[in-house]
Amino acid sequence: MTSPFLIDDQRILLLWTHWRSSLKPGRLPRREDIDPIAVKSALPIIWIYRLDDSGRDFYCALAGDEIMSAWGRPGMIGMPISQLFPTSIYHSLRSRWLELLDRPAVMHGSARYNQHWAETSSKDRPERLSLPLDGPDGRPYGVIGATSYHQPEAAEADESSIRLLPPRVVGIDELLRA
Repeated sequence: MTSPFLIDDQRILLLWTHWRSSLKPGRLPRREDIDPIAVKSALPIIWIYRLDDSGRDFYCALAGDEIMSAWGRPGMIGMPISQLFPTSIYHSLRSRWLELLDRPAVMHGSARYNQHWAETSSKDRPERLSLPLDGPDGRPYGVIGATSYHQPEAAEADESSIRLLPPRVVGIDELLRA
């Protein structure tokens, strides 16, 4: 099963392949379809943001060790994205994730799509995959994804070093036709 994205990190590719194998016509993968054993090597970079009860915002339900380390926030589980991200990123991220659930679609962001990141050192090549999930009742559950990025040195470990990557969005209908 090929990907519509140029995925560099094999752990991100593992999550993509596992999620894609659960995608069916008329049904997004559900949270229970994601088998932690099947994606074991990717767990340090996997995250889940669950849609809150209002259906319009998200909170952190899972963050792998590399995610928490990069953010310097071991206690991010349970926090709303409005408290985790600067306001400028929060509004954009929330809109993107709601689009993934409403449309539905998948999103991949990579240094390949951004001239600034493409010109940075080879160790500093962020990559992110965001995938919609349904709950057991078939209603939107949230977004699962994986982020692989350079661990900032102590001197550069501030929020400005962690950026949203320009996305490439592909609709589920297109995936199912491929």
